[in-house]
Amino acid sequence: MRNWPGDFKDYQIVYISNSNFRTFETENNLKFDVTPGTVFFLFPEVWHRYQPLPDTGWTEYWIGCSLPEDNSLFINNIINPQNPIFTIGLNTRIIKA
Repeated sequence: MRNWPGDFKDYQIVYISNSNFRTFETENNLKFDVTPGTVFFLFPEVWHRYQPLPDTGWTEYWIGCSLPEDNSLFINNIINPQNPIFTIGLNTRIIKA
């Protein structure tokens, strides 16, 4: 199981293209199911952990980035630590990028 205290300084964007996760957890005991085609955001200094099903593993793609706090995605509360998961579907353009 990946288990981080959230002490990294950048945002991480994780895209799952294969397998199912048992769970993705964040602070305040928030738990989410993750399926293929899901993207989730990891926030600086926010504790989180996630784990795939042990018999299937996972395929994930991720990038780290710095984003200003005045970014419109945050100002408009589209992306926030209480709702870090979005289902966008399987997309080969994301994988090839």
